[in-house]
Amino acid sequence: MSETFGRVAVPFFFLQSGYWMFRYDIFEEKSGILKRKLKKKVVSIGIPYLIWNTFGLLFIIILTHLPCMPSNFYGGQVVGITLETIFHGIFLHAFYLPYWFMQDLIVLTVFSPVLVKILRNRYMTYVTIVVLFIFDMLGINTPVCQTNSILLFVIGGMLSVYHEEYWEKTNSSLREITIYILLFLILVAMKWLEIPYVSVIFSTVSPILF
Repeated sequence: MSETFGRVAVPFFFLQSGYWMFRYDIFEEKSGILKRKLKKKVVSIGIPYLIWNTFGLLFIIILTHLPCMPSNFYGGQVVGITLETIFHGIFLHAFYLPYWFMQDLIVLTVFSPVLVKILRNRYMTYVTIVVLFIFDMLGINTPVCQTNSILLFVIGGMLSVYHEEYWEKTNSSLREITIYILLFLILVAMKWLEIPYVSVIFSTVSPILF
């Protein structure tokens, strides 16, 4: 049960992040709200990300140099202080692996000015969601961010821009809320199970197509 909730937590994190990132009148281009949001994200996301990654880097460097540590600790490696180690440790969470989702969120925040242009067009928004969903099911990721993270972030933005009244009004019926929860859980379950049939079909057809 705890593992199941854990699998739901990160997708919901990106869904909610996208919702609140674009919860304003995105069609008012000169409002400057997005720029102010980006500045706040530097403080609320960027700085904590760098601080905790720095702690993780220092933690691993110190422990791998202690003579009392077991020989198999960290694969027997001794992490030295090099420019590459510092860069990967602080900016790419190399020694604080649970922070992969924070790196994805930072990338999505940086590209939010591009995403907001997509969200201003309802048709383009739905097409983008469908394309990202297909890519995610086929296991196709971008070099800088997981496709699943982008997909859920954009879905959250879409719900905020085009369906805000539904999600925030107080008299939504239990039946409608249940339907949306079930749809979300189905999406999470599909990612959880990784849809092996799609992978098999793709691996069979791709040599013929390419």
